[in-house]
Amino acid sequence: MDLKKDSTEYNENENNLWLAVSLSDQKYAVNCDYVDSIFQLQQEITELPEAGREIVGVINLRGIMLPLVDMRQLFGMATLDEELSAFEAMLRSYQQAHINWVNELRSCLQEGREFRLPTDPHACAFGKWYDSFKSENQAVSSTLAKIDEPHKKLHESAHKCFSLKGQGLDWDGLQKVLNEEVQPYSEQIVALLDLTIKSYRESFRKICVAISNGSSRIGMITDNVHTVGRLEKEYPLEKLNRSMYIKSLGDLSDGTRALLIEEQQLFTLVH
Repeated sequence: MDLKKDSTEYNENENNLWLAVSLSDQKYAVNCDYVDSIFQLQQEITELPEAGREIVGVINLRGIMLPLVDMRQLFGMATLDEELSAFEAMLRSYQQAHINWVNELRSCLQEGREFRLPTDPHACAFGKWYDSFKSENQAVSSTLAKIDEPHKKLHESAHKCFSLKGQGLDWDGLQKVLNEEVQPYSEQIVALLDLTIKSYRESFRKICVAISNGSSRIGMITDNVHTVGRLEKEYPLEKLNRSMYIKSLGDLSDGTRALLIEEQQLFTLVH
């Protein structure tokens, strides 16, 4: 993102507090003067059929009907449900790939065929993804870390099996190795990927930030809410990076760099 040189700096005495929120891996911030409340979205949502795609419906919040804006959809991102489904589908494909890997190893040993699937744990599709994947989600990272050892041992087991076959171990002996050593590694990987999917889903909670301008109220649906910080520096955006719902880029006192939301424009969505 290009920044213009003519930035604005704010002094420590200015009451210019902003609440940082996140959508996917991008930080945004809303001026605290507009913030009424923050809560986990658990209420029943009543849909508004004729509303725009970004208006997901309304909820009853302490007797007041609060329209909800899905900020991901407003900014053209995949919805949280879409992102979670895509992540789950990807890990399910890795589960099946390792089940297929074991089945192919078994068939090659029995039929005397060359085994052409990766024996390097870093060369399979999951291994490549695993080596590059980074997550701030501690539950997901912790679960994935447990896959490393059985995943390495599973891929290395192909060398052991073919070595034993070369030493004259018969099919019954090879089956025992497959059933007692190789298969359990595969089952551990499948189980841990199941746990990763569960941890990933449970870690996401739709957080609503209710804002008001005195005459209107709306709820901003976000992925997460972070700290409140004082705006220290503001950068105008280049034309190509502008949005009617984003006014500028800012540096907050806690070190967060966030896109600053144009709150008044959000209220136009519900009129």
